Amino acid sequence: MRIFLYLFCFIFFGNVLFYFSPGPNIKYIKQTDLSSHVELPTQSNQPELSKNFSYRGPLDDCLIYQSIYDRSKNNISDCTLNYVHYYPTETRKFEKNQKRPKHELKIGSFNLLHLGDNQAPMKSFSVLAAIINQWDIAGAQEMMPLGLNTAEDNQKLNDLVLKSTSIKSPVENWTVITPGYLLVLSELQKLDSSWALILQSTSEGEGGSGEMAGFFYRSSTVQLKEWDYCPFDKAVNIQNNIQGLNLGCLSQVSADVRKLTSRLAFAAYFQSGNFDFIGLTTHNRFRPSMLPKEIAAQKDAICNQHSQPKKCKISKDQIGRYYEIYAVAQQISEMKEKAHDADVIFTGDFNLELTQKSLDIWKAALRPALGLKPFQKEATTVGIKFSKMISNYDHFIFDEKLTTECEPNSVKAYDFLKAAKNDADEVGQVIHQYFDENKRIQLAEEKKKDTDSLVKIDKSGSGYIIRKLTEIEKEEAFGNLDISLERMKFNEYALVQQLISDHIPIEMSCRTDLQDDD
Repeated sequence: MRIFLYLFCFIFFGNVLFYFSPGPNIKYIKQTDLSSHVELPTQSNQPELSKNFSYRGPLDDCLIYQSIYDRSKNNISDCTLNYVHYYPTETRKFEKNQKRPKHELKIGSFNLLHLGDNQAPMKSFSVLAAIINQWDIAGAQEMMPLGLNTAEDNQKLNDLVLKSTSIKSPVENWTVITPGYLLVLSELQKLDSSWALILQSTSEGEGGSGEMAGFFYRSSTVQLKEWDYCPFDKAVNIQNNIQGLNLGCLSQVSADVRKLTSRLAFAAYFQSGNFDFIGLTTHNRFRPSMLPKEIAAQKDAICNQHSQPKKCKISKDQIGRYYEIYAVAQQISEMKEKAHDADVIFTGDFNLELTQKSLDIWKAALRPALGLKPFQKEATTVGIKFSKMISNYDHFIFDEKLTTECEPNSVKAYDFLKAAKNDADEVGQVIHQYFDENKRIQLAEEKKKDTDSLVKIDKSGSGYIIRKLTEIEKEEAFGNLDISLERMKFNEYALVQQLISDHIPIEMSCRTDLQDDD
């Protein structure tokens, strides 16, 4: 019994804060229908709260977005089985802070290190937004769903907000534990209100809760396009049962291929000026399959594409990673056919190095999509132990002969640690302020203070109450914050890992004014 009690406390308190951190300076819209009272209506006037709770990650968070997460109604949310889409209302779409040639499109890719959970509680959402705001579209990986207990609390509160007419709360401008990707979007829209986000509807892959991939994009510069690749019947907006636009989905592999993959790439179709392209982003598996038969099947599929199958040698850890590239490559021709477009940009954290030695295996994995090849050889993972950047896991994959709008020589890593030491780099200077321990302590205090607005729903007698977190709950929840502060003292690499990510992003430049050749 004691073990179960410890487990409950660990899960509950872990969820209280570390799945939520509104970041510095986030403002919430006042709710005029809330008062300072605590008691809610009697049981007979309240909705029946579900006893068997199931959570579909982004899809369920999308359904409660405007009643719980963004009560200001500044954004629109489309919730489909293919994708979840957040975008600003027309009156908020404007562009600023563009300091580049008019027809240049900047594309980035960023592994955001467990965005939204407790692995890096000192993560600054405003710093992430400052980095992403350098681009016009960014493939984003490792966006995390909420913890199950947190998601259930939010759903119960949503039920009360929608179905009760006299909700009362001890906090006027109340907040709830919010998915990290929505917090980044909120920070981005402070810099440019046209930022939007499209991502997969459900989490998948390694770990207990899985993760998601998707694209942040500047909707004043980049637009989503409909295409026929994604299942039409799954593009219905389930908020109102109205057929939505067919904008994106996970790659549509066969059931046999799906069994051999941990995570699939998310695909959407974009246009900026004259340049339209299929965008794909993914985070390849890290751990190999636990089933020898699956590993053998993965290896056979790749080595059958090798120019010399008998010389096809792949380490056990990497077989599944290459196979997930192969699984996407098999879909490329159909994607092109459905989009009536030959331009494909595939990006993400592939957990695979691009070296001269590995090039033959890369070619084998990509052979079903002839012409596509990987770019970007700079190290992109933050090496704390050796105080340097290590593995080059992050890449762009495209056909330079077909996608002539993009310049291979522009592909590079954005080393935010070096940027922080460059007085001329505006984003770097945003990061550099946290080299000061006092500034980090201030950030931690802001995160702690932000919990004053957090509310939790509890059953009380015949009804429910909305209450603030107790001081004990707050103190327990912030234990990991202090640990994170201590870790940041180890070296500069530990500092930026806790503040931003264990990956630096990659970026490249494309043209939008050339004549479309496909």
